[in-house]
Amino acid sequence: MIIHHNLQLTVPVKQSVVTMGSFDGVHLGHRKILEKVVSVAENSGLESVLITFSQHPRKVLGKQAESLKMLTTAEERRGIFEEIGIRHLVCLTFDADLAAMEAEDFIRNVFINHLNARYIITGYGHRFGKGGRGDHELLEHYAGIYGYTAELIPMQDIEQNMISSTLIRKLLNEGDVAGARAHLGYSYRLSGMVTGGSRIGQTLGFPTANIGDIHPEKLTPGDGVYAVKVLIHNGMYKGMMNIGYRPTVNGNDRTLEVHLFGFDRDAYGEPITVIFEHRLRPEMKFGSVEELRKQLIRDKSEAERLLG
Repeated sequence: MIIHHNLQLTVPVKQSVVTMGSFDGVHLGHRKILEKVVSVAENSGLESVLITFSQHPRKVLGKQAESLKMLTTAEERRGIFEEIGIRHLVCLTFDADLAAMEAEDFIRNVFINHLNARYIITGYGHRFGKGGRGDHELLEHYAGIYGYTAELIPMQDIEQNMISSTLIRKLLNEGDVAGARAHLGYSYRLSGMVTGGSRIGQTLGFPTANIGDIHPEKLTPGDGVYAVKVLIHNGMYKGMMNIGYRPTVNGNDRTLEVHLFGFDRDAYGEPITVIFEHRLRPEMKFGSVEELRKQLIRDKSEAERLLG
């Protein structure tokens, strides 16, 4: 996959099939659009192009600018785009100037002059240009003038709910990692570094790796205990993870701690990726540390059952 920053193209783009969007999470609805772009490009002898943004437009337009958390980092999205088969990724800096560009100018300058678009494929409800005036109808209006075909991918439903990044964020905030997986098409993951902790888990017979240095814009699932898979030290391990404030031991800060089954080495300072498979229970305050230890034994048994 060739990556271009803004419209300073690394190599010229020949006649192409283009789509555009933030594609946060690259969920099943996004994947349908991207797979269509790749398919049309391959069948037509054209190049597939995805236009995306250096930061989510809502952060520039002031809509939840501070609180908006992302399902995927830019690096994670690039990996999925490449896996799907996108040939060219054009990363535009979404700033006030781009937000003020008229939709007609965007069609002419970006789609046509720079990317030689012959097909422009958009998803249901996608808008672009100043005031969001650019939509499928406007693209169809200019199709005859500029000689491209405009195609709309209709809204996709899963169990009567519209697939959207907003819905997936809501599910993850509630701890519903299984529900999020149904819309994403894959299990949600979180990457960081193993950091030092209080070692309370070790005294209970459940040593944990504390996770820090998570991308500041990455969404962390809601508080609770989860059955997880973990990538660390070039291996995949099963485990259970607690997210929360550890009320039984009077914790003050929100921590992310994972106990790995069958892992007995010090991983301090190593990169780690946690893959969320199931939520076991909410975080709870127990009457004693011994009650907590007994619950952790039950949690481990249930996690092992669910993870197989």
